[in-house]
Amino acid sequence: MDIFDGLTELEIQIVQELANKGNRSYADIADKVGLSERQLFRYRQKSHIKKAVRNIAIQELESEIPTMINALKKNIQRGDYRSIELGFKTLGLLVEKSEVKTTIEDARYNEMSEEELDREIAEIDRELKVLQGGAK
Repeated sequence: MDIFDGLTELEIQIVQELANKGNRSYADIADKVGLSERQLFRYRQKSHIKKAVRNIAIQELESEIPTMINALKKNIQRGDYRSIELGFKTLGLLVEKSEVKTTIEDARYNEMSEEELDREIAEIDRELKVLQGGAK
């Protein structure tokens, strides 16, 4: 699929300029494509523009993969810990795992009567009103 599929001529020009931004300011790019900085900012926020700029960057970087791998190999051979770790991750031999518990365990509500629950809700509601009033 072509990176520019579905983009207007102006959007293509914007994507190309953003992808080759270098040290230029957004004001310079806006002038180059004939927009105000504010208009350019709005274009930059569009997901299809961001995606196209990212795809160009990835496409350009792909040609550097052999150079990057060679640099990584040299660092690994020198015993650089971070390079060794990255090498293992790249090969899929090292996977970071983390576990996130998303439930709140509070058994005290299970043992409350309807009246106690109503009082608890009323108390929470009162505290929220105080906090909202205090935030003004």
